[in-house]
Amino acid sequence: LSDTFCGENMHLTTYPISWSNVIKIWYNESKYFKYGEWTSLDDDIIIKHYTQIVWATSYLIGCGISPCPKRLSTQYLYICHYCHEGNDPAKRNEPYNAGSPCGDCPNDCENKLCTNPCLYYDEYSNCQTQKRSFGCRSQSVQQFCKASCLCDKEIK
Repeated sequence: LSDTFCGENMHLTTYPISWSNVIKIWYNESKYFKYGEWTSLDDDIIIKHYTQIVWATSYLIGCGISPCPKRLSTQYLYICHYCHEGNDPAKRNEPYNAGSPCGDCPNDCENKLCTNPCLYYDEYSNCQTQKRSFGCRSQSVQQFCKASCLCDKEIK
């Protein structure tokens, strides 16, 4: 995909398992997640698979499995790609806006999920400030703050 960045989740097993079990393994990290709070830096506590799954601006998702033959056995690698990527360090503890389902998109809602993604990505974390200061006619703001300039009502 051009003009977007994608994140991924991976899971490796020594035997084939169902996709619902793979997703459940990633989702179960939610027990360590507290909205708006950083988790422990302890290496045993991982939430990045969960936050990637629930990241509000990811709208294209593709998954695949690949058997990886080894000398005595086969391993199975499960991978999902999420575009736009999640786990932005500036927002990792807030992967979505708190509130009622579809509160940000009351006219574009299906099954309690917003259906109006912004197809563009802001490459700078301060794009709203850049937009206010220089406007979207500025060449650098146009180039690096496409979501802020081109998406007024879409989820970004």
